[in-house]
Amino acid sequence: MINLQSFLKKLKATAKVAKAAGLRQLEDGQSRKLFDIGDPGDMCGIGFYGHDLRGAERGPYCIRLDNPPPDKGKYRCPPGNDDRYLYCLPGADKLAAAPLVLVESPKSVLAIASAAERSGRKVLPVAMNGCWGWKVKDAGAIVDLDLLKDRDVILCLDSNVATKRQVASAEKELAVELLCRVRVKSLLCSRLPLTVNGPDDFLAAHKDDKFWNVLDAAIEPWRLGGTFASFEDYTKSTRAVIPHRFSATGHGCDVSRLAPRPR
Repeated sequence: MINLQSFLKKLKATAKVAKAAGLRQLEDGQSRKLFDIGDPGDMCGIGFYGHDLRGAERGPYCIRLDNPPPDKGKYRCPPGNDDRYLYCLPGADKLAAAPLVLVESPKSVLAIASAAERSGRKVLPVAMNGCWGWKVKDAGAIVDLDLLKDRDVILCLDSNVATKRQVASAEKELAVELLCRVRVKSLLCSRLPLTVNGPDDFLAAHKDDKFWNVLDAAIEPWRLGGTFASFEDYTKSTRAVIPHRFSATGHGCDVSRLAPRPR
């Protein structure tokens, strides 16, 4: 079983963040029951129990398995989709005016929150559990995504958003959802170097100011090119049918905002 203190040390977690995180070391039987795991082997790991954007304490968010099966991911969520939420640390409701940094993993939330505490930077890191974690298959976006309305949002996905089409498509679909339906105040996308995986890995390898430089260099999604080259490209790459709400006659969303613009 991975030592919890070593895990937090690797993330450079401050004492305040480590205490607020509410992490729990779960034994094999506990994790199988909570997360409906049926795989063979030892399924012990670190359980994340988070708060939501309203500041309310919620149930188990996910577990990071110590020894995941080789053909499956290391993170598992509770069964069902009814209680999916965006993972925050306590006090998120007191940072309503701070830029919200949307990341894939709860580990990155702990790392960014610790860096923010050390540098006095006001940001609110929020995890969605993977690039598609904001969405439930065949049911649309999770309810918590609506809480981002009128917020300044920075998408900080893992570095493979620049190399994997599926991740890039997830970022684009999320950008459309946030701009057109949720109506965020502003939306920027950041890019991590390919030498690391996620924000937590970047902060483990670099000083905090280097990460703030990454966030400060974030740009509007329509300036990225690639999968954002055109709205038509989005429909082809995801094979999605764009619902009426994304059109100018639907909810007033001008999809031309996703077309490339001069720098």
